[in-house]
Amino acid sequence: MVASASAQVEFQRERFTKEFEAEALPLGEMHNREIGGVIADVRIRVPREMYESLDSNDMLRLYTLRQNGVLKGYNVFAVIVHPEYAKPTAQHDVMFLHPDVRSGFNASRFLRWCDEQLKEDGVLFVTQHVTASKDFSPLLKRIGYQHSETVYIKRLN
Repeated sequence: MVASASAQVEFQRERFTKEFEAEALPLGEMHNREIGGVIADVRIRVPREMYESLDSNDMLRLYTLRQNGVLKGYNVFAVIVHPEYAKPTAQHDVMFLHPDVRSGFNASRFLRWCDEQLKEDGVLFVTQHVTASKDFSPLLKRIGYQHSETVYIKRLN
């Protein structure tokens, strides 16, 4: 486990386990309620089999933010070899920080720390996606991200 601590906040890379899934579920439900939009009423389902498969193949990056040992945030990536560049890239899956830890510089420190971890793993570039209802793109721009594309969603079922 890689860790970086400041005050009572600690960043770690963790493994995806059933225990972690149970611990993260309340945050996931809070996250789902917060983002709203076309998927607000879709029940959250953690893709356990996919995460376990990615994790067992060293392709999952599950980074956490804990405060006094309590899970307060996560940032999850799939690391894949990009077909066009033949280099590892990190595709952002999901990120959430509990409102208790959003103040100050926790979010920017956490994102920078995640980027450092990915860079140490040889990742060429990382993609982040931002929901329209919780647009944190100004933060991403401040820490060096560039706007690359815009994605639209249409619910079919």
